[in-house]
Amino acid sequence: GGQSSFRGQSFFQNSGEIEPFQELQEVGQEDPCFERRCSANDDCCSGQVCYVSPEDVGVCVYVYGLRMGELCRRDNDCETGLVCLSSGEGRTCQPPMTSRKQYSEDCSMSSECDIHKGLCCQFQRRHRQAPRKVCSYFKDPLICIGPVASDQVKFTDFERTSGEKRLTAKSMAGYNHLRR
Repeated sequence: GGQSSFRGQSFFQNSGEIEPFQELQEVGQEDPCFERRCSANDDCCSGQVCYVSPEDVGVCVYVYGLRMGELCRRDNDCETGLVCLSSGEGRTCQPPMTSRKQYSEDCSMSSECDIHKGLCCQFQRRHRQAPRKVCSYFKDPLICIGPVASDQVKFTDFERTSGEKRLTAKSMAGYNHLRR
């Protein structure tokens, strides 16, 4: 039957933390859309849907993650690649402060690579070398190790260093005199 792939996110990251929960309750009292009870989508604010849990409790949740600069309450509110950080105008969705791995750095999953520069974790096989996993540019997300949010790529025309330049059939034409 038609089961949805949507899965409700757990509200508590660590049930032993009382203070963050109290803070969220106080913030939620200011916003009539936050955690609003519902029985149908019409009961929710714009951009939200009514999610009915297995316990038959309906709560309004955002359909899509919030974009960069939009007000948020927790990391789960933001779209892929963004986290909820305190800024001058409250808590907003921002890129994480930790730097992501760059071109040709070793990796184990694509989430470690700088997706904003078009990098994901890929197997690299070179002649007479053991295969390794490195951050590299991609066009097709199917070649990446792990999930990739290709909509997060910020730049399409990259300035690459000489070590990063892609060799194509056209660029290799200058080396025809070296072929046997």
